Amino acid sequence: MRYLRPSIDSFKNSGPYLKIDSEKKSKFQERLASYKDKLLIGICWRSGNIDALRALTYVGIMKWGELFAMENVAWVNLQYGECEEECLAAEKEFGIEIIRWPDLNLKDGLDDVFALMSELDYVVTVATAVHHMSASVGCETLLITPKGAWNRFHLDYDPWFSNLHPFVVDYERLDEALPLVKEHIQSKKPPCS
Repeated sequence: MRYLRPSIDSFKNSGPYLKIDSEKKSKFQERLASYKDKLLIGICWRSGNIDALRALTYVGIMKWGELFAMENVAWVNLQYGECEEECLAAEKEFGIEIIRWPDLNLKDGLDDVFALMSELDYVVTVATAVHHMSASVGCETLLITPKGAWNRFHLDYDPWFSNLHPFVVDYERLDEALPLVKEHIQSKKPPCS
């Protein structure tokens, strides 16, 4: 960083950084074709690390009801690791469908994951690898995050990615960011796709 990003000004218009494999991109264009009349929003509510400290930075999927109440949205699972029970519970509670495929390995099949993310209009996530990944392919990423993140240099925006928008709230009130995320989405046209 001392050579390539010597000041905050040197971060202007950062990203996207990755190119997507065209065959994999086509695969997810086909898989999502029947949802193209809807806003495609990828979601991730925790990482695979669920220890007590990291859990403070997560917002469980069962608290996402206000966001899931949005109309004309297709929700796409980006939650890696075992999460089928959580998806089923959210679908039942909120009357939604969470799109997921049994042959997609969200933890280790990264070329596929990047291709999928490149086809989404938004990704809504807590602070996990997903927010770096989706922003790196150019998808508008809406990050629910606690105050004081060292990797943003304690700024209220993310200098690494101009398409990553942090919604910064106190640790104990992370779910209060969800209405702000909803308002942001509803105030804009889809930026990707």
